Amino acid sequence: MREQPDFREQPDFAALLRHLRQQRGWSLRALGRKIHLDHSVLSRYENRLRVPDPQEAARLDTALGADGALHALAGAAARAAAPAPSPVPVRGSGAVPVSGLPPAVGHFRGRDEEIAALTATLTAAGPAGATTTVYKVDGPPGSGKTALVTEVARRTRAGYADGCLFLDLHGYSEGAEPLPPADALGRMLRRLGVPAQALPDELDERAALFRDRTRELSLLLVLDNARSSRQVRHLLPAGPRCATLVTSRNRLAALDDAEHLTLSGLTPAAATALLHEVSGLPDTPATRGACAEIVRRCGHLPLAVRIAAARMRGETPLDPRRLAGQLADEQRRLAALDDGDRSVRAALELSRAALDPAESELFVLLGLYPHESLDAQTAAAVSRTSPATAGHLLERLYDAGLLLRADPDRYRFHDVTRTYCRAVGRAELSPDQVAVALRALLDHVLRSCANAELRLNPHRYRFPSAADPDGPPAREFAGHADALAWLNDELPALVLLCRTAGEQGFLAHCWQLAHMLRGVFFLGRYWDEWERTHRWALAAARRAGDAAAESATLSNAALAHSTRNRLDEATGLLDEAIRVARAAGDRHAEYTALGHLAWVHHLAGRHEQALAQELDVLDFHRAEGAPRKVGIALRDAAAVERVLGLHPAATAHLLEALDLFSQLGLLLDGAMALNCLGQVAADRDAPDDAAGYFRRALAAARACGSRYERARAHLGLGLLAAAERSAVRAGCHLALAEREFTALGALAESAAARSARSALTPPHGDSRPSAPGPTA
Repeated sequence: MREQPDFREQPDFAALLRHLRQQRGWSLRALGRKIHLDHSVLSRYENRLRVPDPQEAARLDTALGADGALHALAGAAARAAAPAPSPVPVRGSGAVPVSGLPPAVGHFRGRDEEIAALTATLTAAGPAGATTTVYKVDGPPGSGKTALVTEVARRTRAGYADGCLFLDLHGYSEGAEPLPPADALGRMLRRLGVPAQALPDELDERAALFRDRTRELSLLLVLDNARSSRQVRHLLPAGPRCATLVTSRNRLAALDDAEHLTLSGLTPAAATALLHEVSGLPDTPATRGACAEIVRRCGHLPLAVRIAAARMRGETPLDPRRLAGQLADEQRRLAALDDGDRSVRAALELSRAALDPAESELFVLLGLYPHESLDAQTAAAVSRTSPATAGHLLERLYDAGLLLRADPDRYRFHDVTRTYCRAVGRAELSPDQVAVALRALLDHVLRSCANAELRLNPHRYRFPSAADPDGPPAREFAGHADALAWLNDELPALVLLCRTAGEQGFLAHCWQLAHMLRGVFFLGRYWDEWERTHRWALAAARRAGDAAAESATLSNAALAHSTRNRLDEATGLLDEAIRVARAAGDRHAEYTALGHLAWVHHLAGRHEQALAQELDVLDFHRAEGAPRKVGIALRDAAAVERVLGLHPAATAHLLEALDLFSQLGLLLDGAMALNCLGQVAADRDAPDDAAGYFRRALAAARACGSRYERARAHLGLGLLAAAERSAVRAGCHLALAEREFTALGALAESAAARSARSALTPPHGDSRPSAPGPTA
């Protein structure tokens, strides 16, 4: 049996602590959990960066079986480190007491701008400064706040003749309570030479003594890991040549006079460089993709990147491709970001533990929202509170460093924080809680989309809404432009919510949301989103056994395919839509699909068949008394008649359609009809009429927000100008058309505009006009 060492003969507390811990195979974090002490404190003990506390040493004695040796060594170390009861060194004497500043962080990366800003401020606040400077640095857990201020303090401390004091306030420390202001003042005063027996008992008296002691000093104070402004307010020195750096996960908004810096993730390049430096992994083509994926999944957060790097360099190093695979799985990501001594999840749990119940509840519910950014109305819906209450709670989560600000009225998660939030939700929310919150959110979104769609297409056919009318209030919109702006801004979130609705069994919400979004899809040419949502919507409608929903979804999906010239796919979907509608006896759905099929025949070159079918559809809608459908059928029939050379019939049909659209206030449909009228007039060799229609189309397209119809009008005007040999005017219109078509992915139309520009004859030998700047 191996002989046990005599612990009492070990002369050094740090060496003995490390020996005993490693002998038991415990990590710093594991030992910290056993004695309820933050592992960072233990790390500082083992690295001789902190004087051991006798009470903590006694707990370590018990946990490690040291027979009192650690407690004895801690007492000796505390006596040796106790400051002599002498006055503070005189400024300029050369004695610069650096107290407790942590060691510089190895491989410090990616904070050059922040270091420059802080260094400039602190240098100005040194001996030549005139006022006390307070700089607060906040950010989410693991963003490198302590590393940043430590680096800055090391670079600037020489400018403070009376030294640098560092104090960990334990605002967010595992196993440790936040340091009370009175205790913090006691520690700083002792380091400034005040004997323990001379310290006042009352907080206000200690604060007054601290201000008095620092009034004539040139001192740099670093207050790390603060919980609140209240914890910090009494700790600020009074001297005009003093400066204070404060770090916190909380924004400490009540420190009114402090300058402010918020940290987030590193840049992708800096995060990748940090990963390679800490892991020692060379940058090679074979691993480059995996490393880029690792830092992306880490949200470029320094703590997460360092943990990932540590897992790639340990005794059993993890291949970067395998680690990237673990991080790609959201349910395994937090476990992968734990190296035994450090854990992203543990850091975030400390922040959540500081929230009050209402804040914590909202934080967890926000994980149900599938997009990265949100506002108070969205938060109010998912939490079933008022927008005012939700706005207040969001601001508190932002102050706590658990949310970032996306815009003045919007918030977003850091990637890693969102992963944690969803993990907590999976663990803590019951299926009923999830269902209630999602139902409220989807009701709010569906009714809001209905209000927006009403502004865009006021006469479109509508199904009875699946949303509870007594659910969370819907958004209201001032007009067409307001509704369109909201739909465009929220579209990524609305698409994700459509998928979520289908996945969570809210089938009617799923297909109705897709149906409501068709208008903005068509207007903005969002083909991929259109196809994805209607694929989910079709599955939902079929699962629900709703024939009307299935037929409408098939028709809408086919329209997206036909507009992208995928005519076989569109025909198959429309044949199915017609079959489903006829089986259900739904004549409205049947003729909607027949109208779309007539357009597919036209695109495929079967113009006579298309016109006959379109006129049949027109007769049905006239009999049904549906003016918007009548106008669309008239316009589509006219487009076919134009190709067939039936210009009088096309003009008559388009003028009737335009009159209907004007009566109904349908700006987009009107712009489309005007562009068609311009094309027919150009075919009839009536350039003045054509130009007038195209200009009216341009104005209508601008009013409704259709870039595609605006581009069509520019193309028409450009071709007319080219025919008149007006190369400059033609070049401007054609360049605008080409730019818009290209941006919308309308490649055939863009090529036509580009070809027309290439054919222009430059006037007076000048070069062909270049594309003008953006239009209003």
